[in-house]
Amino acid sequence: MHMFFEMVSSVYNAASRIIKKNITEIQYSCLFISAIIVNKYVLTELAFREPTVFQGWQTFTCVLLLSAMVKCQAVAEEVKMLDKRTFFLMLPGFIFFTVSIVAGSKGLAILPVPVFCAVLSLNPAVLVLMDKKTDLSESSKQVCGSVTICGTVVVLLVITLNKLNTEAYLWLLGHVLLTIMYTLYMERISLESNSISKIYFRNCFSIIVLLPVSVYLDVLYIPHGVSWKFYLGCILSGVLGTFLQMTTAKMEQKSSYMNCQGRAKLICSLIAHVVLFTNVEPMIWFLIVVNLLINSTLLSPDDERFQDRRPKLTLVLGPPERDLNIERAVLV
Repeated sequence: MHMFFEMVSSVYNAASRIIKKNITEIQYSCLFISAIIVNKYVLTELAFREPTVFQGWQTFTCVLLLSAMVKCQAVAEEVKMLDKRTFFLMLPGFIFFTVSIVAGSKGLAILPVPVFCAVLSLNPAVLVLMDKKTDLSESSKQVCGSVTICGTVVVLLVITLNKLNTEAYLWLLGHVLLTIMYTLYMERISLESNSISKIYFRNCFSIIVLLPVSVYLDVLYIPHGVSWKFYLGCILSGVLGTFLQMTTAKMEQKSSYMNCQGRAKLICSLIAHVVLFTNVEPMIWFLIVVNLLINSTLLSPDDERFQDRRPKLTLVLGPPERDLNIERAVLV
């Protein structure tokens, strides 16, 4: 009996160490899966296909939650106000972010979650292929994995283009393109703004844009029978989205980010297939599983290579005596 308790204790200690070591990855995966499932439920099960309103409520919830967390000192960082120059420098990123979340919702509203997740794998694959530091002789696994992912997505599109909504694919591909543009743009500029400030202001910008657009398109009407479910779904989605954005900011500093993202998408696809009863053919499932397994195992760089970042646009902050965020941008 004593040996049994010792064995249980050792297993528990080992599991605790593993969880503690990978706590950020576990948090990211849980938040990603939950956010996708909730968003899909609101957009599909409640038959609400107006992403400008949905994303408006999400971003509004995010801003309120972040404001409350900062005020209560629940986060270590504070929201730093942007001056005019900083705002205009970040404006393209804000636009990419806002349009990308709307495009992503349009795609998710129609396409099955497994297909949606597989196409999303284009994002890390293209970033790997565009990375100047990626060399075939040094990083063959990354390059081959990225090319294979692109190939599986192309085959997936060819097979399902006539069966699924073509417009939804265009929205989803637009989402992927805009997300890549946002990532490349933001990683090439070095700002004094912390991650909380970036999350806060890009969501504020989204509210400012999406509210008048919703009014102009006259899509503010919500069916009476599902109104409480819709608002509850929006609030829950906003809360999950806020913590997902915060966790993503941490994960982007880890070399395992791309692989963790792939595992989250694979688990999310399997859960969605059971919970949301997705109808996906076996051949399509095979392509999706291959795609996401590669995303889960081959795309992340080695730790040494991860530290070797490509050159960025560095902001020269001007004379020390002046409190300016930006004076000029130079390429180093």
